[in-house]
Amino acid sequence: MTEKQYYREKGVSASSLKWFESSPKYFKKRMDEEIVDEKKSWLELGKKVHMSILEPDEFEKNYIYLEYTQPSSPNQKKFCEEYVSLRKKHPKATKKSHKIKAYSKSYNVKSKKEDYIEKEANKLYNRLKDYINYLEKSNEYKDVLSKSEWDKVIELKEETFEHPSAKDIMALDRDPLNTNIEGISELVIFWRYPEIDLQCKSMLDRIVIDHKQKIIRLIDVKTSSNIGNFNESFENYKYYRQLSFYWMALHYALTKGELKDKVSNIDEYKKETYILALSTKEVPEARLYEIDENYLNLGLSEIEEIIPKIKWHFDNNKWNHTKESYENNGIEKLKYT
Repeated sequence: MTEKQYYREKGVSASSLKWFESSPKYFKKRMDEEIVDEKKSWLELGKKVHMSILEPDEFEKNYIYLEYTQPSSPNQKKFCEEYVSLRKKHPKATKKSHKIKAYSKSYNVKSKKEDYIEKEANKLYNRLKDYINYLEKSNEYKDVLSKSEWDKVIELKEETFEHPSAKDIMALDRDPLNTNIEGISELVIFWRYPEIDLQCKSMLDRIVIDHKQKIIRLIDVKTSSNIGNFNESFENYKYYRQLSFYWMALHYALTKGELKDKVSNIDEYKKETYILALSTKEVPEARLYEIDENYLNLGLSEIEEIIPKIKWHFDNNKWNHTKESYENNGIEKLKYT
């Protein structure tokens, strides 16, 4: 399942818990896609870093880095686009004819002799062939990265593989013949919240099942511009709750869902939770944090408080106010803490 397909499917996710905390109305509008996230450069970078580490084959299929000189005028840009279009429509025709036709469509060539047009077309092609290559590759790849973005992605991948523990903990280059260790990246799980019967969904960055040592590891990858104070980000963005939600999803998958044949008895396995934090600042850096179980318990208690409220709103189809407001004539109490 692609990321786009995953987000199109309905279900309560870890991120949607934050929407609900904002307000039930906001939660409903986000669920109905009346409000969507705007694309932010740091989020897009994070997705590319994730893919380069967790799905390297997919990264190579989707992204490429090219250096090229931009056309300096609308005519030059049109020449390049016409050339690429002609190549696509008439692949058996010669490059010479493509160049001449592209030039003729992009410039005023009335009263110009054919040898002049050919000469100018060749000069323009040689000057802009890297940009033409970029246009052709743009049809093959999801995105063509700039040098700075490509370098950043590769540097963070290298930092991960050079980290003293990350590669082994995440089983990133494990021997494929070693059946004692299984690693799954970008694992999509659709699951029902226990007892409440609420449709939920999760996409887990990485899980590793070590059958020999009887360990199940859940690893999440985060990019951060403030890795020196990552503990603040961890609490502010409630990553601990996200990880607790992921463990609920994983428990469901291993006992009732698509992974139920992976382990015979989940209670025999020790559970470990990690975050791989990657610095996006000028100096690339990778840090691996093991998450204390007390954090996960805190996350679980918050989930158990929020989920019944979400279920109430779904059951009653009331979204303009909070449950407390509906039950108390529009009045809510500010609690002293």
